Amino acid sequence: MQNWAILVFDHIVFACVEFWGICRHNRLWRKYLRIAQKGGRVPCLSFPRVENDKFYWRKTIDHNPDFVTVSDKLASKDWAIKAGCTIPSPSTLWSGESLKELPKHLLGEQAILKSNNSYGQCFRLGQPDLTFEMVQATAKDWFKLQHWKRCYEIAYKYVTPQYLVEQLLENADGTIVEIKFLTYGSRVVRAILIESQNGVRKAQVWDLYPDGRKILSPKKTVIGEGELHRDIPPDDTAIEVASLLGSYFDHIRVDLYLVSDRYYLGELTVYDMAGMFSPVGLDLEIISNTSWDLRRAWFFKEKQTWYWEVYKFAYLRHATRVFGELDAS
Repeated sequence: MQNWAILVFDHIVFACVEFWGICRHNRLWRKYLRIAQKGGRVPCLSFPRVENDKFYWRKTIDHNPDFVTVSDKLASKDWAIKAGCTIPSPSTLWSGESLKELPKHLLGEQAILKSNNSYGQCFRLGQPDLTFEMVQATAKDWFKLQHWKRCYEIAYKYVTPQYLVEQLLENADGTIVEIKFLTYGSRVVRAILIESQNGVRKAQVWDLYPDGRKILSPKKTVIGEGELHRDIPPDDTAIEVASLLGSYFDHIRVDLYLVSDRYYLGELTVYDMAGMFSPVGLDLEIISNTSWDLRRAWFFKEKQTWYWEVYKFAYLRHATRVFGELDAS
C-alpha cells in the first residue's frame, strides 16, 4: 500500500475511534468539550495532542490492570514493595469492610481513617471527645459516593471498597509535608511540595531537569492557599523513588510524605486532578504535556482485540510521522 493510501487509511481509523468515543462515552466527551471550547478546540481521542485529551484517552482506551491496583490505597502498598520501592508506606493499623469492625481503641490514636477507593475521604482520629457515633456519621456513606462516575476515573470502579486506619504522618511542629512528583516513564519533571498546618495549605513548585538541576518555579498551583516562605527542594532519594515507580507507567503521580527528614510513600495517582485541567490542560507546550508520550502506555505493549489492534498500529505509524521514533528513556 502506498504511503498516501496508508495515511488515508489511518485517518479513517481515527475517525471511527472519534465516533466511538462520542457515542460510547458521550457524557465524558461533553465534559471535555466544555473545557476544550475555552481554547477554541474540540476533544481528540484518537490522536491526543494535549494533556486533557491524553487523560480522556487513558480513561476510555488504556485499561491497564495496574491502574486498579495502584488506585487501591491498600493494594498499592504491596505493589510498591514488589516494584522495588525502598521507602516505607504509612503503617496500616486496621482495615475492614464495615465501621462496626473498627477497634474502639483506635479512636484515641493519632491516626487517619480513610476509604481505599476514593480521594478526599479522610477523617482524623485522636481528637478530644471523639466518639464512635461521630466517626460513623462522617464515614458511613463513603462507599455510596462512587465518585468514579463523575469524571469516569474508571479504575476506582473495580476497587473493592474498604475502610483503613493509617498512622498519622505529622511532624513535631504539627505540619504535614507532602511532595507530589509528576513522572513520565522514569523521567521526573516536576515536584509540588505542600505544607499543611491547622487546615491551611501552602505550596511551591520545583522543576526538575535530567542534568540534576532543581529550580524553584514561578508557576502557581491550584493546591494550597499561599506560597511557602522557605525553600524545600526535593532530595535525590525522593526523586529516585518517584523515578522507579514512574518507570512502570507512561505517566503517574507519585506522592511522598516527609516526616523528620524521613520519606514515606503516600499514594500513586492515575488521574491527577481527575484528568481535567483548565486551561493548562489545553497547552501544547507545557512540560506535563510534552513529557507524556502515550506510546509508553500499557495499551501499546499488550495484545488487544483485533479492531483495537488496527487502531494501535495506525496510531503508532502516525506518531512516528509526527513525533519521530520513541525516545528509549
